[in-house]
Amino acid sequence: MVLLVVLLIAGLGVAIYRAGHASLAQMDGTIAVPGLKAPVTVVRDAQGVPHMTAANLEDLFFAQGYVTAQDRLWQMDMTRRLVGGESAEILPQSTGNWLQRDRRQRILRMRVTAEKIAQQLPERDRRFFEAYARGVNTYIEQNRGHLPLEFRVLRYAPKPWTVTDSVLVGIGMSQLLNPQYETEYWRGKLADQLSPELMADLYPVGSPRDHAPGDDGTVGAQAGAAWPRDPSPRMASVVHTLRGLSADLSKDRDGCEACAAGSNNWVVSGAHTVSGKPLLANDMHLPHGVPGIWYEVQLHSGDFNVVGFSLPGTPYVVVGHNQRIAWGFTNLNPDVQDLFVENFNAKGEYQTPKGWEKPEVDHEVIHVTGRPDIVLDVLVTRHGPVISSFFPGETRRLALQWLVYDTKAITIPVFDLDTAQNWEQFRAALSRFTTPSQNVVYADVDGHIGYQAMGFVPVRA
Repeated sequence: MVLLVVLLIAGLGVAIYRAGHASLAQMDGTIAVPGLKAPVTVVRDAQGVPHMTAANLEDLFFAQGYVTAQDRLWQMDMTRRLVGGESAEILPQSTGNWLQRDRRQRILRMRVTAEKIAQQLPERDRRFFEAYARGVNTYIEQNRGHLPLEFRVLRYAPKPWTVTDSVLVGIGMSQLLNPQYETEYWRGKLADQLSPELMADLYPVGSPRDHAPGDDGTVGAQAGAAWPRDPSPRMASVVHTLRGLSADLSKDRDGCEACAAGSNNWVVSGAHTVSGKPLLANDMHLPHGVPGIWYEVQLHSGDFNVVGFSLPGTPYVVVGHNQRIAWGFTNLNPDVQDLFVENFNAKGEYQTPKGWEKPEVDHEVIHVTGRPDIVLDVLVTRHGPVISSFFPGETRRLALQWLVYDTKAITIPVFDLDTAQNWEQFRAALSRFTTPSQNVVYADVDGHIGYQAMGFVPVRA
């Protein structure tokens, strides 16, 4: 009996090993791939990083989609599902509250927004995004029998990749890096209970560093400094109020404060280096995951030659260097979200400067594994979707206005970053980079260095 159990366990181990090994990327030899206009060369270095060379750009981005799918297909599929609100369809509820997450993403209209952005891509970018999607889908079709192990364990197959999926992955990064509506909400709750003086202590307008150093070398030393020197006598009331709200606040948060992501970058002039050339460093801290968020790659076709980190599911290189310039990102995190209290009447209309209007209604259907579908109606006002359900006990109708919803303003000029040859071209590309806003450091082979804050910020009356 013991021998039989051992044999069964050994057999299961061998089966899992073979299934996992069969899904690994092919590292050597030739793969016949339909849809290419000319051969593409892919060379993996000692760390497994793919270096791709193609005769034309469409073949290059086709290959980027294909090779990224070789290494990261399940990550790509899960990313679009998590951002689009489609995870409960394949993940058991016993492993997490996927339905609640999907409901939130549907209310935030992530896929609806991605579809609108995808429809207005410029012709050049649409061609490259479509080529990337064709590469992903060709890999899926050629490997139906030995896709990554996760698909077999969960007993589902990935849907075809689309341009909208790539855009969805991109705006998911904006959601990750610019989450302000919760802060807006809780600050509003505090303002309802604290005096303006206490709110000024808790949310000071300015900083000691806004003022020049004093005679003793300290900052904030001159008369009239806006930063409170000793707010402690009044802060007891603030602490009491915070404790009263902490129970509600904790219900709406997950994770830990010590796990918060943070990034850094810097660039040093050649005047301060041994080589006489600039030094640029970038460390983009984002939430930990296996695999990591970024995917290192080199893309080369003619004069186009860029190395760095891509976002699996999207074409191009997001941060890195070409043969002339290098750049690095950290999050700028401007305030790009606002909450509006909407006034509804008994007819279900909401008040606008032009009178009472019916809100738009999105009819969403959430598929849940092992359970009936969930039907969800999302109310959308002129400001954005009504998200009151995100805050337990909230009776007001709160609409979220977010820069991402201004789809006519959204552009994706990453290709222009990849091809920029100097500071002027680089800044021109950044001037069209809507979201997420970033601190950008720059260096080039001619010895120039620079810094640019980029991204759109709402102008508020």
